[in-house]
Amino acid sequence: MKTGNQAQTVRTGSLQWLCTGEDGPRLAVVTRENGAALTHRNGDAFKDFRPVPWGRVLCALQTDSERVYVYWRGTFCYVSRSDVDLIAVPEQAYPSAVIRAEGKRPDAVVRSYRQSDASGGSAAEWPVGTEVIILDQADGFFFAEGLGCRGWIPADQVKLLRDDTE
Repeated sequence: MKTGNQAQTVRTGSLQWLCTGEDGPRLAVVTRENGAALTHRNGDAFKDFRPVPWGRVLCALQTDSERVYVYWRGTFCYVSRSDVDLIAVPEQAYPSAVIRAEGKRPDAVVRSYRQSDASGGSAAEWPVGTEVIILDQADGFFFAEGLGCRGWIPADQVKLLRDDTE
């Protein structure tokens, strides 16, 4: 999150939402292969921004059947509803983890994938030591979110952190 010249990383697993009604808080995950184009209220494209890349997580401020109102890099704008998946913010925090350096140089990066079997191409790269949250696990991979991206990481490249809330 960025306000003026100050930036702050926010772990979505720690967010507390204060809202009422059936349409609770949601996150928008970009699922369109070529990214989600940003538009103004009238539908005109933003000229100063490239599409939001696949796998990026945006805060969905408002939704309707055709588009989602989001905040991206200091700008409030719209993305097409068909370019994102909306997910509800969980009531419980997700477990935290850190990208491991075992067998890697301290300045190395770990690649995450779009599928839990490393198929479908690369989703993101995280530097060793990056803190992530674990959203799911399957077939020896963790589905993680960190630095505004999501992807499947081999379980041997992730160290789960102890949960102090238990």
